[in-house]
Amino acid sequence: MLSIRGTAEVQRQRLGAGICPGRRAHLRSEYGPAYIASLPVDVPMARIAVHPEEVVLLDFETRLPGALVAIGLAPS
Repeated sequence: MLSIRGTAEVQRQRLGAGICPGRRAHLRSEYGPAYIASLPVDVPMARIAVHPEEVVLLDFETRLPGALVAIGLAPS
Protein backbone atom coordinates (compact mmCIF):
# COMPACT_ATOMS: atom_id res chain seq x y z
CA MET A 1 0.00 0.00 0.00
CA LEU A 2 1.23 3.48 -0.81
CA SER A 3 0.81 6.08 1.91
CA ILE A 4 1.14 9.72 0.87
CA ARG A 5 1.05 12.47 3.50
CA GLY A 6 1.10 16.13 2.71
CA THR A 7 -0.99 19.13 1.82
CA ALA A 8 -4.03 18.37 -0.33
CA GLU A 9 -5.69 20.90 -2.57
CA VAL A 10 -9.24 20.21 -3.73
CA GLN A 11 -10.60 22.02 -6.76
CA ARG A 12 -14.26 21.60 -7.59
CA GLN A 13 -14.86 21.10 -11.28
CA ARG A 14 -17.83 21.03 -13.56
CA LEU A 15 -18.35 18.13 -15.89
CA GLY A 16 -17.03 19.64 -19.08
CA ALA A 17 -14.09 20.04 -21.38
CA GLY A 18 -11.52 20.40 -18.59
CA ILE A 19 -12.33 17.17 -16.79
CA CYS A 20 -13.38 14.94 -19.68
CA PRO A 21 -9.97 14.44 -21.35
CA GLY A 22 -8.58 12.93 -18.16
CA ARG A 23 -11.46 10.51 -17.87
CA ARG A 24 -11.04 9.50 -21.49
CA ALA A 25 -7.34 8.89 -20.95
CA HIS A 26 -7.99 6.60 -17.98
CA LEU A 27 -10.86 4.72 -19.61
CA ARG A 28 -9.47 4.53 -23.17
CA SER A 29 -11.16 6.08 -26.14
CA GLU A 30 -13.90 3.44 -26.54
CA TYR A 31 -15.17 3.73 -22.93
CA GLY A 32 -14.53 7.39 -22.04
CA PRO A 33 -17.33 8.99 -24.10
CA ALA A 34 -19.90 6.46 -22.86
CA TYR A 35 -18.88 7.06 -19.24
CA ILE A 36 -19.10 10.84 -19.62
CA ALA A 37 -22.50 10.55 -21.34
CA SER A 38 -23.82 8.38 -18.49
CA LEU A 39 -23.18 11.04 -15.83
CA PRO A 40 -25.77 13.66 -14.89
CA VAL A 41 -24.72 17.16 -15.91
CA ASP A 42 -24.81 18.37 -12.30
CA VAL A 43 -22.76 15.52 -10.77
CA PRO A 44 -20.17 17.00 -8.38
CA MET A 45 -16.58 16.39 -9.43
CA ALA A 46 -13.29 17.45 -7.90
CA ARG A 47 -9.60 17.31 -8.69
CA ILE A 48 -7.44 16.43 -5.69
CA ALA A 49 -3.75 17.34 -5.84
CA VAL A 50 -1.47 16.19 -3.04
CA HIS A 51 1.85 17.92 -2.49
CA PRO A 52 3.74 15.07 -0.80
CA GLU A 53 5.77 15.66 2.33
CA GLU A 54 6.18 11.97 3.12
CA VAL A 55 5.74 8.92 0.90
CA VAL A 56 5.91 5.43 2.39
CA LEU A 57 5.44 2.01 0.84
CA LEU A 58 3.79 -0.33 3.35
CA ASP A 59 4.41 -4.03 2.80
CA PHE A 60 1.86 -6.03 4.79
CA GLU A 61 3.32 -9.37 3.65
CA THR A 62 6.53 -8.83 5.61
CA ARG A 63 5.44 -6.36 8.30
CA LEU A 64 2.00 -5.87 9.79
CA PRO A 65 0.88 -2.63 11.45
CA GLY A 66 2.01 -2.43 15.08
CA ALA A 67 -1.53 -1.68 16.27
CA LEU A 68 -2.75 -5.09 15.03
CA VAL A 69 0.18 -6.83 16.71
CA ALA A 70 -0.40 -4.92 19.97
CA ILE A 71 -4.01 -6.06 20.29
CA GLY A 72 -3.26 -9.63 19.27
CA LEU A 73 -4.88 -9.65 15.84
CA ALA A 74 -1.58 -10.35 14.08
CA PRO A 75 1.49 -12.38 15.02
CA SER A 76 4.57 -10.48 16.20
